[in-house]
Amino acid sequence: IVLNINKKKLFFLVSFLILTLSLCSVLFPLPDPEIVTVLSGQNVILPCQALRDKGSLRAVAWTKPDLQNKNVYLYRDGRFDPADQNPSFKNRVDLQDRQMKDGDVSLILKDVMINDAGKYECSVTQKKDLSPSTTTITLDLRVINSKENKNDLRSDER
Repeated sequence: IVLNINKKKLFFLVSFLILTLSLCSVLFPLPDPEIVTVLSGQNVILPCQALRDKGSLRAVAWTKPDLQNKNVYLYRDGRFDPADQNPSFKNRVDLQDRQMKDGDVSLILKDVMINDAGKYECSVTQKKDLSPSTTTITLDLRVINSKENKNDLRSDER
């Protein structure tokens, strides 16, 4: 298909689309990720909420997008699936409520390390009517080095 549009109309159309997209990003901005802060060495709960109908739950995927192997925790087929889990999270993550009552799919991250800081995504796939629907939330985990923090506290006591 060959479109017969002159340069002036094309310029107007492209300008209109750019302006529309810019306006949409101002009027309907994406929400900032929730920030969770923790001291290194502690456990932290990364909150995530699915719809309350547990029977419709198909999969829960916790990921850390900046890692090559981004899988932190994967629940599917009614159980935890450790097959592709990033080794740095092995034996350090679990769901806060394994029964996922009331749609709570929050993740417990144990013995937090400085390297754990960054963006996490919780994706929940549920069956709605006849087709699956996936919802994703983003969290930003900030880790404070507890050793540096203790040194700061000691200098304040003097």
